[in-house]
Amino acid sequence: MPEFPGGEDSLLKFLRLNYVFPELSDDSIIEGKIIIEFVVDKEGKITNAKLAKGIGSRCEKEALRVINAKPRGKQGK
Repeated sequence: MPEFPGGEDSLLKFLRLNYVFPELSDDSIIEGKIIIEFVVDKEGKITNAKLAKGIGSRCEKEALRVINAKPRGKQGK
């Protein structure tokens, strides 16, 4: 399986540090999961990232941005 540099804990830390919640109006309460599908290529790079399930907000665009910014990891076999 492909692996993020430093393992799963490092991946979660990367996501927490790099995801910037978009500013929303004060009465907006948004909850839910955003699911992004992607492929890890032979070099460990993310390709074909797309939204599989969203919550109808600008949060989806930010999630795609962060996934596409992820550094290369260990390639899968």
